[in-house]
Amino acid sequence: MRTTSILCFLALWFAAVVEAGYSNNPTSGSLFPRPAAIKPAVAFWTRVYTEAHSNSGFIHDDRYLGVVYDTLQLDPKASGKDQQKQIRAAIERYRDVLRSLASGKRDNLSRDERKVLGLWGENVSNSRLRDAAERLRFQRGQANKFREGVIRSGAWKEEIRGILAELGLPTELAALPHVESSYNPGARSHAGAAGMWQFMRSTGRRYMQIDHVVDERLDPHKASEAAARLLQHNYSVLKSWPLALTAYNHGLAGMRQAVSKTGTSDIGTIVTRYDGKLFGFASRNFYAAFLAALDVSENPQRYFGKLPIHSPSEAPSVPVSAFFEADDLADLLGVKFSTLRELNPALQPSVWNGEKLVPKGYRLRLPSGHDHQAAVARLRTAALKRGSAAQKPDRYYTVQAGDSLSVIARRYHTRVSSLMAMNQISSSHRIRVGQKLVLPGGKVQVAEAAAEARPVKVAYTVETPPAGEVRPASYRVQAGDSLWGIARRFGVHSTELVALNSITDQRLLRPGQDLKIPGGKGAAETVTETVSAADMQIAEADQAAPDVAEAEIAAEEPAETAPVAIAKLEADVPEGSAPVETQPQLSADPADYTVAADGSIEIQASETLGHYAEWLDTRAMALRRLNHMRFGQSLVIGRRLKLDLGKVSTAEFEKQRVAYHEALQAAYFENHHITATREHRIANGDNLWQLATRDYRVPLWLLRQYNPDLEFDTVLPHDSVVLIP
Repeated sequence: MRTTSILCFLALWFAAVVEAGYSNNPTSGSLFPRPAAIKPAVAFWTRVYTEAHSNSGFIHDDRYLGVVYDTLQLDPKASGKDQQKQIRAAIERYRDVLRSLASGKRDNLSRDERKVLGLWGENVSNSRLRDAAERLRFQRGQANKFREGVIRSGAWKEEIRGILAELGLPTELAALPHVESSYNPGARSHAGAAGMWQFMRSTGRRYMQIDHVVDERLDPHKASEAAARLLQHNYSVLKSWPLALTAYNHGLAGMRQAVSKTGTSDIGTIVTRYDGKLFGFASRNFYAAFLAALDVSENPQRYFGKLPIHSPSEAPSVPVSAFFEADDLADLLGVKFSTLRELNPALQPSVWNGEKLVPKGYRLRLPSGHDHQAAVARLRTAALKRGSAAQKPDRYYTVQAGDSLSVIARRYHTRVSSLMAMNQISSSHRIRVGQKLVLPGGKVQVAEAAAEARPVKVAYTVETPPAGEVRPASYRVQAGDSLWGIARRFGVHSTELVALNSITDQRLLRPGQDLKIPGGKGAAETVTETVSAADMQIAEADQAAPDVAEAEIAAEEPAETAPVAIAKLEADVPEGSAPVETQPQLSADPADYTVAADGSIEIQASETLGHYAEWLDTRAMALRRLNHMRFGQSLVIGRRLKLDLGKVSTAEFEKQRVAYHEALQAAYFENHHITATREHRIANGDNLWQLATRDYRVPLWLLRQYNPDLEFDTVLPHDSVVLIP
């Protein structure tokens, strides 16, 4: 009797575990729960990944994914435009059916009407059917792409699992590239995401080198390490893998807002109830798509039969000991040029066409079986004879009125495609007057070099601020100026100049440009002095970590960029991926940059009353009065501040605020990458500003990003703080 009771208990326990979605792995199930609310979505994406190929797809309801009206077979020989016509016609057909039923029709039903009514149930209300008519969507199948991804995954999956395990992360996360790119390391989206993990530049540059010489998003090894770091950061903030994964698509700030608005961390409740304006189809379905990809990738034979899985990549890597021409390296190492290029996708076209050199320190991948030690020895020997001590210098061109890429390409004897590749331009029509373009070809003319070496006169003007208010001074850029030189002259950091002047590219300074200087004060005065142009052009990369402007945690004195909406007919996504909205520009930043319904904001690091006054087209004194602040009283990070939105809209304020932080972060991550974090226990006498800027040499806004819920003004001994060493 006792044995029977135990067996019954175990049977009931096992059934409950299976019902909860724990499959055969209790640890996996507890980390990646499957609430009932998302089970229909998981089943839907499983069908997308295994049943329908890319020349077919499902017409379905975009909120209730268990409602699939039809499987549409597309003509594989038809053009994309003709396929779209076929999709539209099918959607209109089912829209007519739903509207007919919504009018109250229940008798003499057509075959389609009976089918649709059966999906919703006999007792469905007319209003619900009317709403469903506006939620029709087409999802293209991906079975063939997923199958190819499973085959490709063999080359990297075990390495990715090793990276995840080393960071203490669940190895199931190795299924994420199936959702993002079908394990295609060369995948690119129309929105600018690249690589196996589909990083946007703004997010990827936190962890990788991304420029016109090297784009590590295209290196499966580097990108996998970066993705693990990003996922680790997401989880450290959100404490939930369903939320951390959704934040990979929707952004950290977006998911923190979802938790705040719904009052829960339960992914089932959030995807059902949260109605954030940017939380669209892709964000709601991202976690469900991941679970489906995890299921299929862990049992591919069930869906695709036996597959010829690629063997793990065994390409050794060697550090390049000097700057080399790519063809010289191929010759030196006895490797075909085409093979070397295939194994090193992170090196940009400018390297392979000879306009740039393979950078010193770059780890060059070689064919498997290549003698690693012999290659290292050859490179060291050749460094002095055939290598170079420096990279080929960049040349720049400032876009003028009437210019086009084709005109510029002809003028400098290059191709439009080369200009686009070097400047990460996605469309040949997207250039603007004043934009500074990197030109292919590294040789600088003698006359240009001589001009750069000549001493130049620089002049700047410091203006007198109105009584009782401090505002930035101005400086007129002269020939030979650099942001670093200007920042050094005024005793500020270049990131402040970048942010205050909304500079998106530090190379876009031009003579005659007026820059605002943070914190300028005193009588109006013009100063002229002669300096070396070479001294003014010291690279940003050569300076020490920034001296953060915040002299204290209580600092004195742009909402996330909207993702590209997923089309109702077909998603604009990388080949073989699930529908994915463009990552917000500040997707790894958990800070809330939005204006609340009551017209208040949460104060963030590096912001001042002067910033708010400028973005609002008002005066700092007016904001002080509105918030009952005495003169000299500091802002406190994390506290709320009321705004005067009488002159600018909420959207415009948020746009300027985000632009400021984008520029601030872009300038920092040009020269710094996050490779690790560590936990620090606050001791008596510790000061967060000193910890960040003096001990760990990171800006306070970055410390805030890794500790978004920490009360900066009331931090206590023994509190735990995540720091970036």
